[in-house]
Amino acid sequence: MVTKTKVGKGLAAVNAIYKNREELAQERQKAGERVFTYFCCYTPVEILTAAGVLPFRVRASMEEPITAADTHLETNMCPFVRSCFDMALKGPNAFAEGFIVPHSCDTIDRIFNIWRYYLEPKFAYYLSLPHVAAPTNPEAYDFFAGELETFRKDLGTYLGKKITDAALRKAVDQHNQLRALQRELNELRKADPPLITGSEMTKLDVAVMSIPVTEGIDLVKSVMEEVKTRARKPAKKSARVLVWGAEMDHVAFIELVEAAGAHVVMDDLCGHRYYWGDVPKTAKPLDGISRRYLDDITCSRTYKPFPIEERFKYLADWTRDWKAKGAIFYLIRFCDAFNFDYPELKGYFDTLGIPNLYIEDAHNMTTIGQLKTRVQAFVEMLA
Repeated sequence: MVTKTKVGKGLAAVNAIYKNREELAQERQKAGERVFTYFCCYTPVEILTAAGVLPFRVRASMEEPITAADTHLETNMCPFVRSCFDMALKGPNAFAEGFIVPHSCDTIDRIFNIWRYYLEPKFAYYLSLPHVAAPTNPEAYDFFAGELETFRKDLGTYLGKKITDAALRKAVDQHNQLRALQRELNELRKADPPLITGSEMTKLDVAVMSIPVTEGIDLVKSVMEEVKTRARKPAKKSARVLVWGAEMDHVAFIELVEAAGAHVVMDDLCGHRYYWGDVPKTAKPLDGISRRYLDDITCSRTYKPFPIEERFKYLADWTRDWKAKGAIFYLIRFCDAFNFDYPELKGYFDTLGIPNLYIEDAHNMTTIGQLKTRVQAFVEMLA
């Protein structure tokens, strides 16, 4: 057993992991722990945990200019994925033994072979999954369960061990417990002012995707205890907003919104999607994992042929329940999937009378700074 990295507990530990996640993971690997990096919340982390592997989600950089990746990739593709590959070519994202990519968006789909060719991870796996929502495509459940079974066998063969159903059930219980705790922590954002800020929650989301699930459980518990009892609570602000969009693994934009005078009280971003919905208990654990990932992740990469009101009702419910006065739709440039969803989502929010702001960003600190005036004007309108 690898010794737990000593970073303290509570929000201090969250900050330490958030700032030094790659270095901490490399320390674990040097100590004998097997670390696999992965893209996207569609990666079945339960299988990795059951195999005794640390699932470590790849992160981009908003501070480091994209230079090395642009010798291999077109510049008119997702800047988040380009940055992830850039950081791999430069070192920080290239340390892991394994690399997992699910069939999510087109850019992540294409980066798999490029990453594998140039970085040569010891174990590289591409996981296929359906693009049509399972309730209207029931064959999708069996198809994805079959893909998960192949993944389990191939991973076990590489590791030289059998990944048993018992190990899977234990991993499912652990990840379900972690998700439940994160949702419980989200409930504390309903208070006015919220007991935990949006930027603190974003850092926590990144932190728990960087450490073993058991340590994630302990971390969330310690944060919950701290924010419930700390004497100096977040200051009350004039506006409360919900943020919707794709990947956000950096707090810069959330901090910008908070600096403009608003609380980010709820979000529907990739870090959040990871823990919204549990794996149901089924006779075969892979069947439950299949259903959870196909039913409970509300990502634009999955086509859902439902009426608009049914597709986006959960966002209206969150806006009401967390008492958000408005919504910010934050999209990364060249993100086709979310940009395709945006017009209908905006129309739905306009129909409900919920003020909203569209932001398109190139995922770097320079463009973030340029958004300040627009965000501030929107927040002042909500006040």
